[in-house]
Amino acid sequence: MRVTIDLFDGAGPVDYRQQIAAKHPLKLTRKLNGPSQCCFGVVCGQSALQQSQRARVMVADDDGACYFTGYVTTEPVLEYCGAGIDGPAYITIIRATSDEVLLDEQALQAGGGQIGQPVSSLMTALAANGGTGMFDTSNVVARETVSHFVPKLSEPWSKNAGELAGLARACYRVVNGKLSLTPIGTTVHEFSDEDGTLSPGSLTVSRSKMRINDVTLCGEREPATYVTEFFLGDGITSTFDLSDQPFKAAGSSAAIIEEEFAGPAIDTRTWQISDPGSHFSLSAAGLVIGGGSGLVGQTNILAKGALEMGGALLVEATGVTLSPASDGLLMALCNGSVRESNCFAGFRVKQAAGNISIVPVAGGAENGATFAVKPGSLYALRIRVYCAEHQRVQESFYSVGDAGLGMFGGAWSAASATVLMEIQETINGIPAPAVVLYDGSIGQAPGVCDLVLADSSNITGSMKSVRVTTPVGAWVKTCPADGGWATKRLGTTAADGDCTVETSGRVRFYSTAVPHDGECISVSYRTGKRSMARISLPLEDTHGASVTACITGSLIKPKARSSTDCENGARALLNSSCSGLSALAGKYEMNILEGAAENGLDVWPGDAMAITSPVVGLNEAHVVVREVSVEMLSVCPEVLQYKIDFANDWAQELSMKVSTSVPSDALLPAPVGAETIDNLPKLTAVVSGGMIAVDAGVAPPLGGGFEVRRRDWAFGPGTNSDLVLRSPVEHFSIPRWAACEQYYVRMYDGSTPPVYSRFSSGIFFNLPM
Repeated sequence: MRVTIDLFDGAGPVDYRQQIAAKHPLKLTRKLNGPSQCCFGVVCGQSALQQSQRARVMVADDDGACYFTGYVTTEPVLEYCGAGIDGPAYITIIRATSDEVLLDEQALQAGGGQIGQPVSSLMTALAANGGTGMFDTSNVVARETVSHFVPKLSEPWSKNAGELAGLARACYRVVNGKLSLTPIGTTVHEFSDEDGTLSPGSLTVSRSKMRINDVTLCGEREPATYVTEFFLGDGITSTFDLSDQPFKAAGSSAAIIEEEFAGPAIDTRTWQISDPGSHFSLSAAGLVIGGGSGLVGQTNILAKGALEMGGALLVEATGVTLSPASDGLLMALCNGSVRESNCFAGFRVKQAAGNISIVPVAGGAENGATFAVKPGSLYALRIRVYCAEHQRVQESFYSVGDAGLGMFGGAWSAASATVLMEIQETINGIPAPAVVLYDGSIGQAPGVCDLVLADSSNITGSMKSVRVTTPVGAWVKTCPADGGWATKRLGTTAADGDCTVETSGRVRFYSTAVPHDGECISVSYRTGKRSMARISLPLEDTHGASVTACITGSLIKPKARSSTDCENGARALLNSSCSGLSALAGKYEMNILEGAAENGLDVWPGDAMAITSPVVGLNEAHVVVREVSVEMLSVCPEVLQYKIDFANDWAQELSMKVSTSVPSDALLPAPVGAETIDNLPKLTAVVSGGMIAVDAGVAPPLGGGFEVRRRDWAFGPGTNSDLVLRSPVEHFSIPRWAACEQYYVRMYDGSTPPVYSRFSSGIFFNLPM
């Protein structure tokens, strides 16, 4: 085995295997989804390796198979070991970290988060985020789907890479400049005491946890009741208090993207550019667009990282200028390839007879008012989106049971969205009132979209800045006594907003937009509650008696954003915990005489060991290697000692992490998970005289209907003081009794007992009789 050090002094890699000190033998430490470490001592003169920091270390056999490659990251330690003919002799203790230390030293860029993508795509993007082209990624092959991943800028690259690999139950490693990502257990090492490949005396194995059959898991706060709340303006009042606080996801960023285009060049770690004709550049005006190829989808720039079309979203570009004869898309939210038919919401730039105009695109087609653009004038473009479904894709949970690897969750949810698009001109430095180009609802909103700054068939112009924010999830509309409903723009006055909805639950109108006397105000939002779920399966003890073995905790990884996520996480835990071999953990030691890698015996974390040992009751039991220590006991003959720690999913957390703590607002004990049917997000209500006319927005199930209660609990058969009515038809009326009223509606089916919606739709009135 060669142990080479390259000091980058022109001498190239020098082999020090004959100078390794017996007192400090070569030792490699490998951990699952983390950097490897290499430590050894070299006997040499006082100054021979003093400048070895940043030196490259490689441990490989004579056939070129690599055991370790990395860089010395700390100052070498000199240890005096005596005097020789040439003077004092020292042992230089070398400590090196594997190749990913190069990316750990680079600052990660914001963005790059993806939703519902293969882990291989995410890992490749993460490698490019840390340093484009630094590693060969051709062996990044794991294909499992990761529902949500956003790199943590405060963490080093290796920490993010390990987190990402763990979410998909995969393992990454970096050796000799090559990044690999493979499913856990891709490589299997077979050990059996029947053929002599296993030494039973070197094996320690135990079942570290008991089987469970009842799991209660808590997650983050989730959106709950779909509320539509009504108020009446009096021409004076500018603030209105909601009955509850609108839901806002914990830790959600106020700004997803903030770009001023102030650098010397477009940052390719933030933006993905397709520009064969070099039509994009930066100047004092920001992003400059200098024409295109004349073809759709060929010259464009878009943000790296998809945007989830859930909750509220504000996308705005400022300092936009356009010249005549321009053609293409600007500020477009696209699902799929970049073209108008895939544009969920955006702006189409068109020209005819030398005149230039902007037309909104909604739902894949031009839809709305056309705005004539003045060449050279400055404009702001804004897209406001609200979707009542904040989570568009469930988390994916992976675990191994008796049937092998299982995935739980990962489904996408269908939803509609309300969209408002506007343009605002700046004249002599003063913003003019914004002009609404589109105000409507799109029935089938995509789950995610890419933000396309420009798809230039032939756009000539510039864009000074781009900002994407997530306001409080609400949508405000008003209706004058003699008019129709119109959307009010949520946001700051700088963004020409009409009002703002505060997290405390207060709607505040600006002085220029105070509702008139008799003007009706409608506020749509979701309330919030703690997500949690309980799943229970039958379990029998060794005597055939039914038993209950419970655990209660909180899902830490992956994050559970909803009760559905908690249910899927609980099912994943039960899948692994109920497997007969899922709780196996232990250690194994073996000595290998030369050629470990050549003979396929070089064990890495993430490999599987198939152990057959009747002595301990195992028959081809597969276990996952978690950590490996490799120590060179002898140079000639070469003897390597492997110390292996292994554990399966239930014995030691792998793709999932659960804490034993429970949030203070979790109501325990949780009921065992029950089946649910669709919610009623499209339910609407109108006051007419002394009645409230309700449109459920969907036909009832066969034999089912709609149940109305005064409080959001105890839905089910029977009657009590909270029950208002049950309707077997989609359209029904509720009598009014007071100026301030609250009603909750859920759908139920015709089964016995009936199955209800998971969440209610709330109708809140603050209107005089």
